[in-house]
Amino acid sequence: MASSKAIVYYSHNEGDPALLKLCRKQLLESAGDIPVIAVTHTAITDFERLYVTGKLPHCLLSIFLQIRIGVEATDAETIFLAEHDVLYPPGYFDVEPRTPYFMCYQTNFYSIDKEGYYPYKATTLLSQLVCKREYLLNALKEKIQAICAPKHFVGAEFRPPQSNIIGYANPLPSLDIRHSHNFSGMKKTAEYCQCIDHWGDYEAMAVKLGLKKPELKEFNNVNS
Repeated sequence: MASSKAIVYYSHNEGDPALLKLCRKQLLESAGDIPVIAVTHTAITDFERLYVTGKLPHCLLSIFLQIRIGVEATDAETIFLAEHDVLYPPGYFDVEPRTPYFMCYQTNFYSIDKEGYYPYKATTLLSQLVCKREYLLNALKEKIQAICAPKHFVGAEFRPPQSNIIGYANPLPSLDIRHSHNFSGMKKTAEYCQCIDHWGDYEAMAVKLGLKKPELKEFNNVNS
């Protein structure tokens, strides 16, 4: 019997290996018994179900083709998308869309960079999408066709024409890690804060993620 939920994880595998490993560990902890289907450019050992595409260009088409591979590989009714540089908190995957005709985007979302945490205001982040499988497959088909259309610019936002969008906020925020290999580039904001729910103190988290080096404390030489 197929699971009612599945997580499609996609990655180009570029970035600090320790950081990406930490994100995968957190994903598996939050996923619990929900199966993860990973679609990556190169092989990794964290997931039981892995599809390796080989090296693809860094572009929107590659991302959506990887997602489609993952969605087609599962019969689960509900699909969550997961990106390789986002931390998903406990309880993130508890939600269950009530209708098959909506794309549901989680909106309690923060980023972290070398200066602090900051809330991210976008309401349709791909990494925060949960959707019923058949509706998602149809939306992916439309998106890929639009990207491939000649002389037609298509942005990263995933809300196909005629699609129904719902936003919802989890109690705990997801955390997007800004680093040198983000597909969307470095985002800046003036709304920095130093502590957020669940993820805690900024300095400790930045060191844990490799964004900052631990400070060396000076000690007086008592024998001098």
